[in-house]
Amino acid sequence: MGKWRTRWQRAGVIEIEVMLASALLALLAGAFVGTLIYADQSLLMAGERQRAVMLASEGVEAVRNIRDGAWNQLQYNQSAVQTTGGAWSFVGEGTDETLGSYTRTITFTDVCRNSSDAIATCPASYTDAETQQVDVSVAWTTLLGVAQTVTETTILTNWASSLWSQTDWSGGSGQSIWSAADRYDTDDGNVNVSTTGQVELIETGTACGTFDWPFDTAGTYTYNTSDIEVASGVAQLIASAGDVSGITTPALDNYEYQTAQGEEPSFLQISDDVFE
Repeated sequence: MGKWRTRWQRAGVIEIEVMLASALLALLAGAFVGTLIYADQSLLMAGERQRAVMLASEGVEAVRNIRDGAWNQLQYNQSAVQTTGGAWSFVGEGTDETLGSYTRTITFTDVCRNSSDAIATCPASYTDAETQQVDVSVAWTTLLGVAQTVTETTILTNWASSLWSQTDWSGGSGQSIWSAADRYDTDDGNVNVSTTGQVELIETGTACGTFDWPFDTAGTYTYNTSDIEVASGVAQLIASAGDVSGITTPALDNYEYQTAQGEEPSFLQISDDVFE
């Protein structure tokens, strides 16, 4: 009997050990699988973020490339970029880009400087017209449904700028980006630029002539009706009911509003009035 009990007890212990080992193995396997899944998701998320960083850097380089071609193209508050004929260009005000699951937004901000010419928070001593802050933001939603954004910021300057005095516009209009020293962007057709060194308004051929503004034309003047009355094209002071200090008889009775050749009135003619 003792031998059978010992064998039975030993068999029971082995079964418990197997159960414990199986449970432990299951826990380890679950943890391992969970770790693999987490590692795979982390790897994918890291790849997504790296892609976003690359798109942001590409946006900065695109704007820098446009700046090198012509500083005055940086005229937008927000604009997407595109490639046209192998070169970068802006799409237009308020636009952004959808690049697969990513959205790229490029914004431009004025840069201010203090009295020492150091960059300062706006408003400062002045706004630097030759410097722009560029922010390129890339937004996307991860596989787990989490919204993410990366932003790259840079300061661009018009390092190739130079100031000049233009005195010749005889080359005419049609030059939106300055290159020829004798041309300009646009005009309204009312200027003459054929003479080097000057810009003239084109004469229309219509002279001013003679104009008459009579007092009896409503709306051409204003006056105080309690002091002045208008009759037959003549404005006159209303006679006072009593004596007026500083004025002797006869009292002020009228004055005339005279014009000639379309000019503003040059004088007021007051008659029959004597001042002490």
